[in-house]
Amino acid sequence: MGAHAERRPLRVLHAFATFVPAGPQLRTLDLIAGLGEEFEHEIIACDDELSARHSTPEGCRYTCLPCPEGGGPLGGVRAWRALLSESKPDLLLTYNWGSFDAVLAARSLGVGHHIHHEEGFNADEAQGQLRRRVWARRLGLGRIARLVVPSHLLEGVAKDQWKVDPAKVQLVLNGVCTERFRSSETERARIRAELGLTTEDLLLGSVGHLRPIKRYDRLLRSVARVRAGEGGERVHLCLVGAGPEQERLKALAVELGLVDRVHWVGHQTDLAGWYSAMDLFTLTSDSEQLPVSLLEAMACGLTTAGTDVGDVRSTLPESTRDQLVPLAHDDVEGELARLYAELLGDADKRAAQGKLNRERVQRDYSRAQMLTTYRDLYLEAAKR
Repeated sequence: MGAHAERRPLRVLHAFATFVPAGPQLRTLDLIAGLGEEFEHEIIACDDELSARHSTPEGCRYTCLPCPEGGGPLGGVRAWRALLSESKPDLLLTYNWGSFDAVLAARSLGVGHHIHHEEGFNADEAQGQLRRRVWARRLGLGRIARLVVPSHLLEGVAKDQWKVDPAKVQLVLNGVCTERFRSSETERARIRAELGLTTEDLLLGSVGHLRPIKRYDRLLRSVARVRAGEGGERVHLCLVGAGPEQERLKALAVELGLVDRVHWVGHQTDLAGWYSAMDLFTLTSDSEQLPVSLLEAMACGLTTAGTDVGDVRSTLPESTRDQLVPLAHDDVEGELARLYAELLGDADKRAAQGKLNRERVQRDYSRAQMLTTYRDLYLEAAKR
C-alpha cells in the first residue's frame, strides 16, 4: 500500500465566536461535508452556543468541544495556549473577532498552520471599526498562513487598514449548489398553503439570523408602508431565522399593525423550499459582505431589492443594481417600500430578473469552485 493511502486524516480545529445557524457557520458545515474523509474536524464555539449543529447536512461529521476557560483579562488567551499546546491540530481555523483569544494564543505559540477568516462586522462596528480592534488585528494576523475574506470590500480593509501582507490575503467568494437551490412549484404550493396564503397573495421574504446588524426593524417599517399603499393588503412578509432580536421585532410588528401579516417561521433546514415560496427576496442590513442567503435566493430564481452594502451591488446583474438603496438615502425605508411595491406588482419583471440571477450564480458562484479553493488552501497551510 502506498504512502498516500496510509496517510491519516488532517485534523482541523475550528474556533468560532459562536456556532449559530448563520452564513459562515452553515458554509463551514457544507465544506466539512464536501471535503470528505481526508479531513477530521473539531469545532469550538467561544460562547459555547452550538445551535448550528441542528443544521448539519448529510455526510458532515465533526466533534464539538467545550471552549477553554480562563479568568482575568488574558485568561482566555492563556486557556487557548494550553489547549493548542496539548491538542496540536494539523490546522487551526479561526473565525471573526470573537475568536481572537485563539488567534493571539496561536501567534504567541508561533503556530504557522493557522488560517483566519473574517466574515464581516457586527452592529458595534457597522459604522466604523473600533481602533483597539484594528490594532489587535494588525498584531494578531501578522504570522498567520492566510487571511480568508468573502468580499472585495473586506479584502481592501485587510490590506489597507489591518496591514496584512497582501500575499496572505485570500479572497474566496461564497458559492452555492444550484442543483440543491432551485425553484420548486411543488414546494412553493406546499409552504404557501402552510402559511395560509392564497394565489393572489404576495410574499416578501428574508433569511438570516435575527440580530441588530440585519436591521429587520427597517424591513418591518418598510413593509408597513407598502401595506398602507394601493394593493398592499395582498402583501405578506416571511422571516426565516431566529435570534436575539426576535421578541423586540415581534413587538414592533404588533405596533405597526402587521401581526397577522408577518410569518415568523424560525430556522429552517430546507431553505430551497422557502425561497420557492417567496415572490421577492430582500436584505435590509447595515452591513454585509457577500451574503450566502442572497446567492441562494438568486439560485432559486428570485429577484431582490434591499440596502446597498458590502459586495451586494457587484454580486447582482448590472440591470438590477438600481434596486439597491444607499444607507445615505434621506428615506431608506420609504425607498425600500417603493421598490417592494413596484416589484411585487410586476410578475414579468420579477421572472426576467430571477432568470438573470440564477444564470449569474451558475456562472460565477459555484459550490464546486469554492470547495476546490478551500481544499487547496487548507492543504497548503497544513503543508500537505
